[in-house]
Amino acid sequence: MREIKYIVIHCTAGPQNQPTSEILAYWKNVNGWTVPGYHHEINADGEIENLWPIEKISNGVAGYNKNSIHISYKGGIDKKGNPIDNRTPEQIKSQISLVKKYKGMFPNAVVLGHRDFSRDQNGNGIIDRWEWIKSCPAFDVRDWLISLELDRIAKPIHIVYKLNAPLIKDSNVLLIQKALNDKGYSVKLDGYFGAQTDVAIRKFQKSTAVLTVDGIVGPGTAKELGIKLI
Repeated sequence: MREIKYIVIHCTAGPQNQPTSEILAYWKNVNGWTVPGYHHEINADGEIENLWPIEKISNGVAGYNKNSIHISYKGGIDKKGNPIDNRTPEQIKSQISLVKKYKGMFPNAVVLGHRDFSRDQNGNGIIDRWEWIKSCPAFDVRDWLISLELDRIAKPIHIVYKLNAPLIKDSNVLLIQKALNDKGYSVKLDGYFGAQTDVAIRKFQKSTAVLTVDGIVGPGTAKELGIKLI
């Protein structure tokens, strides 16, 4: 079995009733792909279509497919083609089921949306809308999981808090940022471990004279910040 680092949520960016045969034909005839873009596709009624074995690589996110499982729902745009989160309750239920299933199988994988793989081009510490490689899946996956109180299972069990790509975003990062602000380091409270947070952590580590200046918030740095990561 492949090493799975990412469980990626997508949308098809088409009608919710679009036949799967049309999507497969587009990948083959327009994109020139010999394998599907997703491992699973979720219909409006919640039915999960298995398009490709998870043991094999699909074409979901360029540069990250070797270690990813790709899950898509049919929809994600309105009648004018604009991005919209139009998931049905049945689709949401199936998404949650697949996320829980694969996190059970691959506990050190992280759950992300396609757009979360975008680069922080201006180095401001977040992924701005203009930086998105695409709007897919038309909603913020990590905020959605936090709203469902599933954010703990959505992140790797061996997560290392540091500047990374894709950027880490969760409640622990917000805790780190609040602690930095309390100690006089001006950091935007957005939950993203981006360039700004990385710089502040290194300055803080240097100021203590007891911490290694590596930009990593491990047990020692967390203790000096006066926080406990959960």
